[in-house]
Amino acid sequence: MKRKFSVNMCLIQCLIGTPYEPKWKDKILFFEEIEENDYRIHRILWQLKLAGRLNEISGIIIGAITPNEGETEEGLLNACFDVMKDLKIPIVYNFHSGYIPNPLTLPIGAQLKIENEKIIIAQPIVE
Repeated sequence: MKRKFSVNMCLIQCLIGTPYEPKWKDKILFFEEIEENDYRIHRILWQLKLAGRLNEISGIIIGAITPNEGETEEGLLNACFDVMKDLKIPIVYNFHSGYIPNPLTLPIGAQLKIENEKIIIAQPIVE
């Protein structure tokens, strides 16, 4: 089981190499973006990859992503997968979570695993 952590992509880019950067080892990265340009997501993901962070994680969950005006959701997903295409980890995309109506919840810090493109929460959410 791996712990999930959620990030704001712009903020995490600024934290790389600082004492405030989260630990990446064996985590499942979750992100979603609203009204974002595909070139910005592409740049942030490349920085994470070149800094070695995407080699430390054990999976990626992409929540709701909506493009900025004049761009497409397909363009955003292409920007993501251009960077992630050679990663040897499970990737789930179009997960119905984020700033959208009726989102699904992935508890922060929960033990998760990704198996056959399914997300399994492997611990009680509330005790």
